[in-house]
Amino acid sequence: SMLGNASSSTLEVIDVEALLLEDELLVGSLNISDDPYEGNYIITQKLFDTVYYGYMPFCVIMGMIGNCLAWLLIRYNRTLKQIPSNLYLLTLAGMSSLFLLSLLIFWLEQVSFLYPEYFESYVIHQ
Repeated sequence: SMLGNASSSTLEVIDVEALLLEDELLVGSLNISDDPYEGNYIITQKLFDTVYYGYMPFCVIMGMIGNCLAWLLIRYNRTLKQIPSNLYLLTLAGMSSLFLLSLLIFWLEQVSFLYPEYFESYVIHQ
């Protein structure tokens, strides 16, 4: 045995590092995930990433165009100028534009973090 036998005259020396390495190799070789849907999860994640990275700027651009059109329509249309709620609608379009810009900033930060090779020329190296 590895712990040694008390009745024998010689004691066995335990190599602790070898035991730890053997234990680490055994645990590392076990396949912890036997999930049959793991491949589907990876495909779903890649699909989500693709849609997210293309859909987010599209939504921001469309929202900004819509808000600008609302501003132009409310400011320069005589009928809409006379509506008492036009100031509220202008403020709503303005705040919506600020929110869309903040989404775009966070999206750019996330894309630059995940794909730094496209943004290397914009990063200041210290």
